[in-house]
Amino acid sequence: MRLAAAITAAALVSAVAFLPASVSAQGSGNYVLRGTDPVIYDLAGTIRVEPGSGDGVGVAVTLAGADAAKLRVAQGQVRGRDALRIVYPGDRLRYPAMGSGSTTLRVRNDGTFDRNDDDEDRGRRLRIGDSGDEAWADLRVAVPAGHQLTMHLAVGAVTLTNVDGRIAVEASAAPITATGSRGELSFETGAGKIDISNFQGETVAAETGAGEVSAGGVKARTLKIETGAGDVRLSDLQTPTIKVETGSGNVTADLTGGVESLRIQTGSGNVAITAPPSLGAVVDLETGSGDVDLDFPLTIVRTGRDHVRGTIGDGHGRIAVSTGSGDVRLRKAS
Repeated sequence: MRLAAAITAAALVSAVAFLPASVSAQGSGNYVLRGTDPVIYDLAGTIRVEPGSGDGVGVAVTLAGADAAKLRVAQGQVRGRDALRIVYPGDRLRYPAMGSGSTTLRVRNDGTFDRNDDDEDRGRRLRIGDSGDEAWADLRVAVPAGHQLTMHLAVGAVTLTNVDGRIAVEASAAPITATGSRGELSFETGAGKIDISNFQGETVAAETGAGEVSAGGVKARTLKIETGAGDVRLSDLQTPTIKVETGSGNVTADLTGGVESLRIQTGSGNVAITAPPSLGAVVDLETGSGDVDLDFPLTIVRTGRDHVRGTIGDGHGRIAVSTGSGDVRLRKAS
Protein backbone atom coordinates (compact mmCIF):
# COMPACT_ATOMS: atom_id res chain seq x y z
CA MET A 1 0.00 0.00 0.00
CA ARG A 2 1.55 3.28 -1.19
CA LEU A 3 1.30 6.14 1.31
CA ALA A 4 0.89 9.84 0.60
CA ALA A 5 3.79 12.05 1.60
CA ALA A 6 1.76 13.55 4.43
CA ILE A 7 -0.22 11.09 6.52
CA THR A 8 -2.32 12.08 9.50
CA ALA A 9 -1.81 10.51 12.91
CA ALA A 10 -5.39 9.25 12.87
CA ALA A 11 -4.87 7.49 9.57
CA LEU A 12 -1.71 5.85 10.82
CA VAL A 13 -3.36 4.56 13.98
CA SER A 14 -6.26 3.23 11.93
CA ALA A 15 -3.91 1.47 9.55
CA VAL A 16 -1.98 -0.07 12.43
CA ALA A 17 -5.14 -1.35 14.06
CA PHE A 18 -6.35 -3.22 10.96
CA LEU A 19 -3.19 -4.59 9.41
CA PRO A 20 -2.78 -8.37 9.69
CA ALA A 21 -0.35 -9.83 12.19
CA SER A 22 2.09 -10.88 9.50
CA VAL A 23 3.08 -8.38 6.83
CA SER A 24 5.33 -9.06 3.86
CA ALA A 25 6.13 -6.17 1.55
CA GLN A 26 9.01 -4.80 -0.47
CA GLY A 27 8.55 -1.04 -0.29
CA SER A 28 6.66 1.94 1.08
CA GLY A 29 3.72 0.89 3.21
CA ASN A 30 2.49 0.02 6.69
CA TYR A 31 3.99 -2.63 8.95
CA VAL A 32 3.32 -3.94 12.45
CA LEU A 33 6.06 -5.08 14.83
CA ARG A 34 5.09 -7.48 17.58
CA GLY A 35 6.80 -9.11 20.51
CA THR A 36 8.21 -7.71 23.74
CA ASP A 37 11.26 -5.95 22.24
CA PRO A 38 10.90 -5.10 18.53
CA VAL A 39 13.67 -3.27 16.69
CA ILE A 40 13.96 -0.96 13.67
CA TYR A 41 17.02 -0.45 11.44
CA ASP A 42 17.19 2.51 9.05
CA LEU A 43 20.45 3.87 7.65
CA ALA A 44 19.18 7.27 6.50
CA GLY A 45 16.02 9.30 7.01
CA THR A 46 13.77 10.80 9.63
CA ILE A 47 11.94 8.82 12.29
CA ARG A 48 8.86 10.36 13.91
CA VAL A 49 7.53 8.46 16.92
CA GLU A 50 4.01 9.09 18.25
CA PRO A 51 1.41 7.35 20.44
CA GLY A 52 -0.34 4.37 18.93
CA SER A 53 -2.95 1.75 19.79
CA GLY A 54 -3.43 -1.97 19.36
CA ASP A 55 -1.08 -4.79 20.33
CA GLY A 56 1.89 -3.91 18.14
CA VAL A 57 4.15 -1.07 17.06
CA GLY A 58 2.96 0.40 13.78
CA VAL A 59 5.46 1.70 11.23
CA ALA A 60 4.58 3.70 8.11
CA VAL A 61 7.51 3.60 5.68
CA THR A 62 8.06 6.14 2.91
CA LEU A 63 10.96 5.41 0.57
CA ALA A 64 12.43 8.49 -1.10
CA GLY A 65 15.24 9.70 -3.34
CA ALA A 66 16.13 9.21 -7.00
CA ASP A 67 17.24 5.63 -6.32
CA ALA A 68 14.48 4.68 -3.87
CA ALA A 69 13.53 1.69 -6.07
CA LYS A 70 16.79 0.03 -5.04
CA LEU A 71 15.71 -0.11 -1.40
CA ARG A 72 13.93 -3.07 0.13
CA VAL A 73 11.88 -3.27 3.32
CA ALA A 74 12.28 -6.54 5.22
CA GLN A 75 10.50 -7.76 8.33
CA GLY A 76 11.06 -10.88 10.38
CA GLN A 77 12.84 -12.40 13.34
CA VAL A 78 16.45 -11.32 13.84
CA ARG A 79 18.19 -12.86 16.81
CA GLY A 80 14.87 -13.53 18.51
CA ARG A 81 13.33 -10.08 17.92
CA ASP A 82 10.77 -8.88 15.40
CA ALA A 83 12.84 -6.54 13.23
CA LEU A 84 11.96 -4.06 10.50
CA ARG A 85 14.95 -3.32 8.26
CA ILE A 86 15.46 -0.93 5.38
CA VAL A 87 17.97 -2.85 3.27
CA TYR A 88 20.39 -0.73 1.24
CA PRO A 89 22.46 -2.23 -1.59
CA GLY A 90 26.00 -1.24 -2.45
CA ASP A 91 28.63 0.43 -0.33
CA ARG A 92 27.96 4.15 -0.97
CA LEU A 93 24.79 6.03 -0.11
CA ARG A 94 23.91 9.66 -0.76
CA TYR A 95 21.68 11.44 1.74
CA PRO A 96 21.25 15.09 0.62
CA ALA A 97 20.00 16.31 4.01
CA MET A 98 23.39 15.40 5.47
CA GLY A 99 25.16 18.18 3.54
CA SER A 100 28.91 17.83 3.11
CA GLY A 101 29.52 15.46 6.04
CA SER A 102 29.90 11.71 5.91
CA THR A 103 29.88 8.66 8.15
CA THR A 104 31.05 5.10 7.61
CA LEU A 105 29.83 1.96 9.34
CA ARG A 106 29.49 -1.75 8.78
CA VAL A 107 26.17 -3.17 7.59
CA ARG A 108 25.17 -6.82 7.52
CA ASN A 109 23.42 -8.34 4.51
CA ASP A 110 20.15 -8.53 6.44
CA GLY A 111 20.18 -4.74 6.93
CA THR A 112 21.16 -4.75 10.60
CA PHE A 113 24.04 -2.69 11.99
CA ASP A 114 25.50 -1.40 15.24
CA ARG A 115 27.07 2.05 15.48
CA ASN A 116 29.87 0.93 17.78
CA ASP A 117 30.62 -2.34 15.98
CA ASP A 118 33.51 -2.12 13.47
CA ASP A 119 34.29 -5.84 13.40
CA GLU A 120 35.17 -6.88 9.83
CA ASP A 121 33.02 -9.98 10.22
CA ARG A 122 29.95 -7.82 10.87
CA GLY A 123 29.20 -6.97 7.25
CA ARG A 124 30.36 -4.68 4.46
CA ARG A 125 31.67 -1.20 5.03
CA LEU A 126 29.15 1.41 3.85
CA ARG A 127 29.77 5.15 3.50
CA ILE A 128 26.94 7.66 3.76
CA GLY A 129 27.73 11.08 2.36
CA ASP A 130 27.47 13.16 -0.80
CA SER A 131 27.95 10.41 -3.38
CA GLY A 132 26.46 7.02 -4.23
CA ASP A 133 22.86 5.88 -4.57
CA GLU A 134 20.47 8.65 -3.54
CA ALA A 135 17.92 6.96 -1.32
CA TRP A 136 16.51 7.07 2.17
CA ALA A 137 13.50 5.97 4.20
CA ASP A 138 11.33 8.23 6.37
CA LEU A 139 9.43 6.41 9.09
CA ARG A 140 6.38 7.27 11.13
CA VAL A 141 6.13 5.02 14.18
CA ALA A 142 3.11 4.50 16.45
CA VAL A 143 3.93 3.04 19.89
CA PRO A 144 1.08 1.79 22.12
CA ALA A 145 1.33 2.81 25.78
CA GLY A 146 3.71 0.68 27.82
CA HIS A 147 5.45 -0.93 24.84
CA GLN A 148 9.18 -1.25 24.27
CA LEU A 149 11.03 -0.30 21.09
CA THR A 150 14.65 -0.01 19.96
CA MET A 151 15.60 2.06 16.91
CA HIS A 152 18.92 2.09 15.04
CA LEU A 153 19.54 5.03 12.70
CA ALA A 154 22.79 6.01 11.03
CA VAL A 155 22.02 9.55 9.77
CA GLY A 156 18.92 11.74 9.84
CA ALA A 157 16.81 12.77 12.83
CA VAL A 158 14.59 11.18 15.48
CA THR A 159 11.61 12.94 17.09
CA LEU A 160 9.39 11.56 19.86
CA THR A 161 6.14 13.27 20.85
CA ASN A 162 3.93 12.22 23.79
CA VAL A 163 5.17 8.63 23.72
CA ASP A 164 4.61 6.36 26.73
CA GLY A 165 6.99 3.41 26.70
CA ARG A 166 10.53 2.11 26.98
CA ILE A 167 12.28 3.71 24.03
CA ALA A 168 15.92 3.26 23.00
CA VAL A 169 17.60 5.10 20.11
CA GLU A 170 21.10 4.48 18.77
CA ALA A 171 22.31 6.79 15.98
CA SER A 172 25.60 7.58 14.26
CA ALA A 173 24.95 11.23 13.38
CA ALA A 174 21.47 12.46 14.17
CA PRO A 175 19.76 14.89 16.55
CA ILE A 176 17.24 13.31 18.92
CA THR A 177 14.27 15.20 20.36
CA ALA A 178 11.70 13.97 22.88
CA THR A 179 8.73 16.04 24.08
CA GLY A 180 6.04 15.04 26.55
CA SER A 181 7.20 11.44 26.89
CA ARG A 182 6.72 8.98 29.75
CA GLY A 183 8.37 5.73 30.82
CA GLU A 184 12.07 5.19 30.08
CA LEU A 185 14.36 6.81 27.51
CA SER A 186 17.81 5.72 26.36
CA PHE A 187 19.40 7.90 23.64
CA GLU A 188 22.85 7.55 22.09
CA THR A 189 24.23 9.42 19.08
CA GLY A 190 27.75 9.75 17.81
CA ALA A 191 27.15 13.36 16.74
CA GLY A 192 24.07 15.46 17.24
CA LYS A 193 22.09 17.41 19.80
CA ILE A 194 19.78 15.67 22.27
CA ASP A 195 16.79 17.63 23.58
CA ILE A 196 14.38 16.20 26.19
CA SER A 197 11.47 18.19 27.59
CA ASN A 198 8.48 17.50 29.84
CA PHE A 199 9.37 13.90 30.64
CA GLN A 200 7.87 11.89 33.47
CA GLY A 201 8.95 8.37 34.31
CA GLU A 202 11.69 6.15 35.64
CA THR A 203 14.99 6.78 33.88
CA VAL A 204 16.56 8.98 31.23
CA ALA A 205 19.97 8.24 29.71
CA ALA A 206 21.41 10.49 26.99
CA GLU A 207 24.85 10.20 25.37
CA THR A 208 26.38 12.11 22.46
CA GLY A 209 29.93 12.08 21.21
CA ALA A 210 29.69 15.65 19.92
CA GLY A 211 26.69 17.85 20.60
CA GLU A 212 24.68 19.63 23.25
CA VAL A 213 22.27 17.93 25.64
CA SER A 214 19.32 19.79 27.13
CA ALA A 215 16.70 18.44 29.52
CA GLY A 216 13.87 20.53 30.93
CA GLY A 217 10.82 19.69 32.98
CA VAL A 218 12.14 16.23 33.81
CA LYS A 219 10.53 14.22 36.62
CA ALA A 220 12.44 10.96 36.77
CA ARG A 221 14.09 8.67 39.26
CA THR A 222 17.47 8.92 37.55
CA LEU A 223 19.01 11.12 34.86
CA LYS A 224 22.35 10.25 33.28
CA ILE A 225 24.03 12.40 30.63
CA GLU A 226 27.36 11.96 28.84
CA THR A 227 28.94 14.10 26.11
CA GLY A 228 32.36 13.93 24.51
CA ALA A 229 32.19 17.62 23.64
CA GLY A 230 29.15 19.81 24.17
CA ASP A 231 27.30 21.89 26.72
CA VAL A 232 24.72 20.37 29.06
CA ARG A 233 21.69 22.46 30.04
CA LEU A 234 19.31 21.16 32.70
CA SER A 235 16.26 23.08 33.95
CA ASP A 236 13.21 22.48 36.13
CA LEU A 237 14.49 19.13 37.37
CA GLN A 238 12.67 17.01 39.94
CA THR A 239 15.07 14.10 39.82
CA PRO A 240 16.76 12.67 42.93
CA THR A 241 19.72 11.06 41.14
CA ILE A 242 21.62 12.97 38.45
CA LYS A 243 24.97 12.19 36.84
CA VAL A 244 26.62 14.37 34.18
CA GLU A 245 29.95 13.73 32.46
CA THR A 246 31.37 15.79 29.62
CA GLY A 247 34.86 15.86 28.15
CA SER A 248 34.54 19.52 27.23
CA GLY A 249 31.57 21.77 27.82
CA ASN A 250 29.73 24.00 30.27
CA VAL A 251 27.09 22.53 32.57
CA THR A 252 24.10 24.42 33.96
CA ALA A 253 21.58 22.73 36.26
CA ASP A 254 18.47 24.36 37.73
CA LEU A 255 16.99 22.15 40.45
CA THR A 256 13.33 22.46 41.42
CA GLY A 257 13.56 20.04 44.35
CA GLY A 258 16.21 18.46 46.52
CA VAL A 259 18.61 15.79 45.31
CA GLU A 260 19.89 12.56 46.78
CA SER A 261 22.92 12.45 44.47
CA LEU A 262 24.16 15.03 41.96
CA ARG A 263 27.51 14.34 40.32
CA ILE A 264 28.94 16.58 37.61
CA GLN A 265 32.33 16.13 35.98
CA THR A 266 33.74 18.08 33.03
CA GLY A 267 37.25 18.07 31.67
CA SER A 268 36.99 21.72 30.66
CA GLY A 269 34.04 24.02 31.31
CA ASN A 270 32.13 26.07 33.85
CA VAL A 271 29.55 24.48 36.14
CA ALA A 272 26.59 26.48 37.49
CA ILE A 273 23.96 24.92 39.76
CA THR A 274 20.84 26.70 41.02
CA ALA A 275 19.02 25.04 43.91
CA PRO A 276 16.05 25.85 46.20
CA PRO A 277 16.81 27.69 49.48
CA SER A 278 15.78 24.51 51.33
CA LEU A 279 18.68 22.53 49.85
CA GLY A 280 20.35 20.09 52.21
CA ALA A 281 23.49 18.32 51.02
CA VAL A 282 27.07 17.41 51.63
CA VAL A 283 28.98 19.22 48.89
CA ASP A 284 32.39 18.69 47.32
CA LEU A 285 33.18 21.33 44.70
CA GLU A 286 36.55 21.33 42.95
CA THR A 287 38.24 22.98 39.97
CA GLY A 288 41.73 22.52 38.60
CA SER A 289 41.82 26.07 37.28
CA GLY A 290 39.06 28.50 38.26
CA ASP A 291 37.00 29.76 41.19
CA VAL A 292 34.46 28.12 43.50
CA ASP A 293 31.56 30.28 44.65
CA LEU A 294 28.34 29.46 46.55
CA ASP A 295 25.40 31.38 48.00
CA PHE A 296 24.48 28.90 50.72
CA PRO A 297 25.72 28.98 54.33
CA LEU A 298 28.16 26.14 54.72
CA THR A 299 29.52 24.10 57.57
CA ILE A 300 33.04 23.94 56.24
CA VAL A 301 35.26 20.90 56.25
CA ARG A 302 37.70 22.30 53.70
CA THR A 303 37.77 25.58 51.82
CA GLY A 304 39.99 27.25 49.25
CA ARG A 305 39.81 29.15 46.00
CA ASP A 306 39.65 25.93 43.99
CA HIS A 307 38.15 23.40 46.42
CA VAL A 308 35.25 23.61 48.87
CA ARG A 309 33.93 20.73 50.96
CA GLY A 310 31.24 20.96 53.62
CA THR A 311 27.58 20.61 54.57
CA ILE A 312 24.55 22.69 53.62
CA GLY A 313 21.42 22.44 55.76
CA ASP A 314 20.63 18.94 56.97
CA GLY A 315 23.20 17.33 54.66
CA HIS A 316 20.64 14.85 53.30
CA GLY A 317 21.87 14.77 49.69
CA ARG A 318 25.26 14.57 48.01
CA ILE A 319 26.58 17.07 45.46
CA ALA A 320 30.00 16.48 43.88
CA VAL A 321 31.34 18.72 41.12
CA SER A 322 34.72 18.56 39.43
CA THR A 323 36.09 20.53 36.47
CA GLY A 324 39.59 20.46 35.11
CA SER A 325 39.37 24.08 33.97
CA GLY A 326 36.47 26.40 34.79
CA ASP A 327 34.46 28.04 37.55
CA VAL A 328 32.05 26.21 39.86
CA ARG A 329 29.02 28.08 41.22
CA LEU A 330 26.25 26.89 43.52
CA ARG A 331 23.52 29.53 43.57
CA LYS A 332 20.38 29.90 45.68
CA ALA A 333 17.17 30.23 43.66
CA SER A 334 15.31 33.47 44.25
